[in-house]
Amino acid sequence: MRKITDYFQVITTSVGASAFTLHSFMLREKEEPIRYSALLLSPTPQRFIVTSALISHRTREIFLGSRTGELAVYALPDPESIGLELQPTSYHPALYDTDAITCLALSPAPPTTLYTASFSGVYTIHTLPSLEPTHITKPGNITNITGLFFAAGSLHLYGFRGTRFVVHNTTTSSDTLSIECGGGHRAWTFSHSALTPWFIWTQATRLQLDRSTRPRHTVLKYGSHGREIKTVTYSPVTRLLATGAEDTTIRISFVAADGAVREPGAVIVKRHTTGVLHLEWSADGKRLFSSGGVEELLVFRVRTDDTGCIGVVEESFLPVPKQEAETRICGLDVLQYDGVHCVAAGMSDGLVKVWTYQENVWTWKVTAVYGTCCLLHAKFVPVASEGKLALLVAATDGHLAIYEVDGLTMRQVWRQRVHQSGIKALSVDPSPTGVTVFTGGDDCAIASTTVEYTKNSWMTVECNLVERAHASAVTAILTVTGGEGRVITAGVDQRVKMWNRRLEAVGSVNSMVTDLGGAVAVDTEAGNAVVVVGVGIEAWRVGEMEK
Repeated sequence: MRKITDYFQVITTSVGASAFTLHSFMLREKEEPIRYSALLLSPTPQRFIVTSALISHRTREIFLGSRTGELAVYALPDPESIGLELQPTSYHPALYDTDAITCLALSPAPPTTLYTASFSGVYTIHTLPSLEPTHITKPGNITNITGLFFAAGSLHLYGFRGTRFVVHNTTTSSDTLSIECGGGHRAWTFSHSALTPWFIWTQATRLQLDRSTRPRHTVLKYGSHGREIKTVTYSPVTRLLATGAEDTTIRISFVAADGAVREPGAVIVKRHTTGVLHLEWSADGKRLFSSGGVEELLVFRVRTDDTGCIGVVEESFLPVPKQEAETRICGLDVLQYDGVHCVAAGMSDGLVKVWTYQENVWTWKVTAVYGTCCLLHAKFVPVASEGKLALLVAATDGHLAIYEVDGLTMRQVWRQRVHQSGIKALSVDPSPTGVTVFTGGDDCAIASTTVEYTKNSWMTVECNLVERAHASAVTAILTVTGGEGRVITAGVDQRVKMWNRRLEAVGSVNSMVTDLGGAVAVDTEAGNAVVVVGVGIEAWRVGEMEK
């Protein structure tokens, strides 16, 4: 029986040709090598100029990327075949719009996925065989991606940023190599050896060589955002924590079993043009809704795999005419049922809006006018009446209000003044007969307001206010389960306090996070923990906050 000791293949193309030639060389022991060729027919009558190619024996496929962002897939022929003409098994004409696909690679370990990168600096992860994108991102560190490789379990991208050649580690979001070479419009080559990476280029009529024996720098502590974090949300289904900041970015991280936020491996989403004001997970943890200024409302599809990688793809953007996009979406909530997402928004111009969202289709349902002040929060609450939705809003005038949404109509059915100024923090605790609303305000006070729904009407049962609960504005309030239940508050005074359900203080800690903008409860092996965000991120176990 013949033993194959090596096997390699080469693809040659000619500009303007309607086919590409696959040359295969099979080396065999003590015999002449087998040489054969197969003709890969062009997937389109237009010019298909190959800029990248990948031959995979794992999937038995050939992948060709073009200068205009097209991708063609062929079945790998049998080595004994001679003179075959192969039609593509699949053709994807707009993988990267009109940007050249510069490199193709498969994941080093199962599940097998396809990695593609474009000259414009975007790289994408695709599932096989459907080639559906599971992650699309554009790292700001590299303007033009020319290649990628895997090392020590991390994906590295390399290419050019201005006049520098850069190697970027996507897991740590840091550059491992940065060389001043004059830019990519010159002859160059790069070897990504794990021991001594080599970069060779021509500059000023000279041949230059750079050999790196060690990383140029070491990361002492991973960062998060460039400016203060304004919103945070947690999905217990996927154990993912999403934060949004004034630097217009969204950061998605895993939460470890002990409650720590894992910064390595976090994914950064750069899509907003203004500061992110609110984030909300869908109930199944598969979609993340985000809002900001100029009426930006986006939906991201988020997935995780068995290797602990996070994939994010922008799924939809609320279509708003530019001449009308002048207000901020400050409050946001999502109610999921039967595959449909009901989205409610509190606007900075005092409007309350409701849409339904399903499979990239937005349907406006109803709009109501609260007043001339800004709405800071919007939250769905349960209602006993069938076929109706109840929506709670909080405003800068210190009032809470409940709206009933019935089909295409929405009317205000309850209103209560709670704070002297804006309500910056809100949490809803439902009960069989109504809700208890915990609030924190700009007036440094916290309050609990119990509202019951009886005989098709809402009525205030109790309103408990604690003045001077913090030394400055209260920016976060939430409830945690266990025992008699606890209420956690946090303020700009860098204090995180614990209260019982009657709003009696039972503990507090000092936080190192300044400009504290939000907090969320996460589940851990040792019980509940609280993650507070601002200029930084900090996590506390609830038990550590007891007096």
